This record gives sequence, C-alpha cells and structure tokens, in this order.
Amino acid sequence: MDIDTIMTAVKSNTEKYNCVHGISGFKCQVCNYKEGAKCSHGASRMALCSLCGGNAAVARNLFRHAKDRARRRQITFSLTLDEVYKLVIEANGVCPALGIPLIMGNGLHENTPTLDRHIGVLGYVKGNCLVISALANRIKNSANSHQIELVAKFVKRLDVEAETRGRT
Repeated sequence: MDIDTIMTAVKSNTEKYNCVHGISGFKCQVCNYKEGAKCSHGASRMALCSLCGGNAAVARNLFRHAKDRARRRQITFSLTLDEVYKLVIEANGVCPALGIPLIMGNGLHENTPTLDRHIGVLGYVKGNCLVISALANRIKNSANSHQIELVAKFVKRLDVEAETRGRT
C-alpha cells in the first residue's frame, strides 16, 4: 500500500483512528482487550491495526500535538502529516536514542513516542525532527551532551562501586 493511500485514510480519520485496513476500536496493544475492558497488565488501550502496527494513528497524534504546541509557543511548524508518518516509519517502533520500544497509549510515559526538534529554535521543519521516546526527549532537553556524558560517567562509577561492594 502506498503512502498516499495511507495518508488519505489517516486525514479522513475521526475519533477512532481507523487505519487503512479498516480495523478500528480501542484495544490493548499487548493482549487486544477491547475498549472498556481491563487488561491484566495495565497497558493503555489505543487503536492499533495488526497489519500496520498503528503507525498511521501515531503519526496523526504526533502531528496534531506538535502543531498545537508550535502554535501555542509561536514556533515554526512546516511539517506535513506525510513527513511525520515517514519519521514514525523510520523509528520502526524503537527509540533510536535508548533502544526501548515506542508504545502509544493514554498519557505520557517513558516509552511514548514524541516528535523531537533536534535544534529547538529551528522549529518543526523537515530535517530537524525525529521520533524518540518521551524519556529520551526529557533527557535531551534537560541537559547538553557534555552534561549527559558526565552523568553517564558518574552512574557507571556508582555501578562499579556497587559491584565491588557486593563482591567483598
């Protein structure tokens, strides 16, 4: 199925995030419990298609929220839904920064996919954005690369010290 067909279906979508395969309804990503049911592991329910993995819904959600944030913060936003969809496909369900799975659900959690601006002042423009986990985005936005390296070295030193204490 080509990207134009997928994006036409996504753009015409309403509340249920129907995918191009016609699969709709909210269900747990892991156990497929339907809307209103409680799944045993507490996973959030979101519309997912067993054929496309819900990428269209993720792209639509990221696009809508980023566009709204850009408007509120008066940040440049020139991405198209098609470009965001391609970024979701490139991520392939895994955060490129941390290697953790990206899981769409209700609310923001560590594994939630986010649309990150590499250079914040440039805004949401082609070539400046990628899909990473909310955790990676928080880490990235809280410190510069040098600070992140210092914290990583510190945590590694603590780990070594803990291992040494455990052996004695």
